[in-house]
Order: sequence, then C-alpha cells, then structure tokens
Amino acid sequence: MFLHPPPPFLIMHGKLDSTVIKNQRELLHQALRQKAKGNPSKLILIDNVAHDFWEVGTNLRQDILRQVQSFFDHHLKQSRNKKNKIC
Repeated sequence: MFLHPPPPFLIMHGKLDSTVIKNQRELLHQALRQKAKGNPSKLILIDNVAHDFWEVGTNLRQDILRQVQSFFDHHLKQSRNKKNKIC
C-alpha cells in the first residue's frame, strides 16, 4: 500500500555528521526518487553542522528555517486542493 501521488520528502544533513554514514543521505534520496516515480525529494547539505542542528548560530538557523518553509510552501500549498489516494 502506498500513497499516490507520493508525499514530498525533505532530507537535511549536516556535512560534519558522524552518526549517520554519509552515503546514506544519497542512497535515501536516490531511492525515494527511483522507487516512487516523480517523488519530490530534496537533499540539503549543511556546512559546518554535525548530527543535530541545536548548536547552530542564529543566521544559519534562520537560513535552515527559510529552506524548510520554502519546501513546505512549494509542495504543500500546491497540493492543498489535491487529494491523496491510498493504492
């Protein structure tokens, strides 16, 4: 069972992350795009950030929030009138 159309997926990963193996971000991103044809998956790599984003400065935090809001606005506002079907 899956949703059609597939939901949008945002992956944010710190370039200094030592908790998650680096190739996992690319593998997840590629799998989402290949398995669910047309799945809007976006991968954002964040410089000078490890696994969590709690210690980032104000400017970077605001930039991250802007990117998240932009992604949500683009993908969720346009689909408000469309209904997902479970297949």
